[in-house]
Amino acid sequence: MCLSLLGPHAVWASAPTQPAPESQRTPAETAAAYATELAATYADGPFAERISLTLERSGERRSIGTASLIRTAETDPAMILHLGPLTFLLSPGEINALHRSNDAIYWRSNAQGWTALTATIPEVPLPQLVWIIHPPDSQGPLRWGPRTDFIAQVRWESAEPLVPERAGEPRRVKLSGRSGGHAVHALIRREGDARWRLEEWRMPASSQADWTLKVAATPLSPLETTAAGSFSTAGRTAVHSLSHLRPPSVALMPGAPLPDLALVTSSMQGWDPAQAIPTTTDGPLNAPLSTHTDTFALLILAVNTPESQAAAEELRQAFGDARDRLDRARRQGRTTLPRYFIRCAVVLEPSECFDRSGARLRELAHPLPTTDPSAVPLYTCGGRRLLDLLAPKASVIVVGVDAGSVVRFLAAPDPSSHGAGVLAREWAGLILGPADASLLDQE
Repeated sequence: MCLSLLGPHAVWASAPTQPAPESQRTPAETAAAYATELAATYADGPFAERISLTLERSGERRSIGTASLIRTAETDPAMILHLGPLTFLLSPGEINALHRSNDAIYWRSNAQGWTALTATIPEVPLPQLVWIIHPPDSQGPLRWGPRTDFIAQVRWESAEPLVPERAGEPRRVKLSGRSGGHAVHALIRREGDARWRLEEWRMPASSQADWTLKVAATPLSPLETTAAGSFSTAGRTAVHSLSHLRPPSVALMPGAPLPDLALVTSSMQGWDPAQAIPTTTDGPLNAPLSTHTDTFALLILAVNTPESQAAAEELRQAFGDARDRLDRARRQGRTTLPRYFIRCAVVLEPSECFDRSGARLRELAHPLPTTDPSAVPLYTCGGRRLLDLLAPKASVIVVGVDAGSVVRFLAAPDPSSHGAGVLAREWAGLILGPADASLLDQE
């Protein structure tokens, strides 16, 4: 969820003075009063929100991540933050974390106070979180990172109450201000006598680009809050580093269910083959069939080195050629064999996923544009250890998975010893069977 660095910081404001009576307030003072009340909602009150982060410009939208932030009791400062596959229990005196796919371990910070959060994980540009750990009357910068410092130093200039379109709608106010010379906007809402809450936040994604970062918050239902608001380390063993929080060891065998490989998109959204297979397509001729029981996904996992990524790309092109030939044969009525689609996954080391500088996450947030879905990478933080469990010493692994999440095959090919055409033919025989693989020659 990390974005490009923001521009120069503004001079830090001193602690706010006693507010003037409401009738005598300037537009800036009125806006600041709303903002102070809003920040207090998150600093000391219960709340439960789902938060999405999106980049926008000129009609383009790109999701870069989601999170949930929950505090269930007004008297308890502890909060729960769901971020990617991790769940954090945050409090001023202690930070705990666990991986939602591994119920055997957890991590506890040795640091005290909010430093345990800001010194351990890359900054998370959520205004709600900034207001909690750095209230508006705090002195000096937050020192978590440029985006969160940008949020912390906003100077509000105006407040515009919005007229409800229908009776019974919540009150809404649009706040406008500036930080570091850039415009910032916030839409806040209030239901009846409840406290003000953030509905939408907009600020520049960087000082050089024309992208806008939109942070949208929606309340969780009571049922969702109950499900997402629990955190327990009972029966778990503590690990010494946050990077050790990873899925449990897996071992793949043909015919076995596919375990959770913790695959995510570049926006850190979870990706599940079983959910993707019924609707995913790699092109107009590869559209989903009326029944998808025989459809499967081809996953190419490769470590994050230039050599391995080049090998994975050669495999992707070879498999893509075989896929396209099969799609044309199906379109011409020469076969009813199942379709398949291809996805590549970059296998990152845990240290890359939780890099303190955020460099790797910034890279993942901006994948290269492409019109070929198979070229848009997935990611997993299992690292070298994960590949060794699947195929020892392999740098590239191919896994075929059907719609029932059953492994069709697992292999560690060596593209360097095959041409692309030979490799396509070899794997087509494995995928389609020796007889039907001859379809690839009937062009």
